[in-house]
Amino acid sequence: FITWKNSLKEPGKWKPITLYTQQKKIYRCTCLIKPNLFINCKKKILMNQLLIVFIGIPLLAFLVTLFWQNKSEKAIGIIVRVTKVSYILLSISFFLWWIFNGLEPVSYHLATLYETDHFVFAIQLYYDEITAVFSIVGALLFFLVATFSKYYMHRDEGYKRFFNTILLFSTAYNFI
Repeated sequence: FITWKNSLKEPGKWKPITLYTQQKKIYRCTCLIKPNLFINCKKKILMNQLLIVFIGIPLLAFLVTLFWQNKSEKAIGIIVRVTKVSYILLSISFFLWWIFNGLEPVSYHLATLYETDHFVFAIQLYYDEITAVFSIVGALLFFLVATFSKYYMHRDEGYKRFFNTILLFSTAYNFI
């Protein structure tokens, strides 16, 4: 499933390593050739790809809640509760994992919208010190607002619309 291509046999040299999945190049990472080389590169790749989960959790919850009627507060409440708990756990655990792995900025290239010889306009996710603070604060605020609103909006006509809006806002907050 996953193969590493590396032709350099000398330890201690910097060499680009390319990860292939089913003969498609999906990531290129430059690492120091040492016994723990593959572990470090795999961690770096995994951290980069996990940035999508920050957007995926609230977006998936938003899409799932679209299928329930406004009167099914219990189902919507469960979905929002699972989302807010998993979102806050993801934010804190990713932050701790990022600290454990050396506080290096993490980025993931989603798509290139426009490219010329001298200019690239791309959508890229980035995680650094500022992003860490914003993701944890955003997760805490989302948790508090969703917890309070579950009881405050009980039996309100706009219950579903409110939680759909807050889930979509959470998705956009993480994307920006």
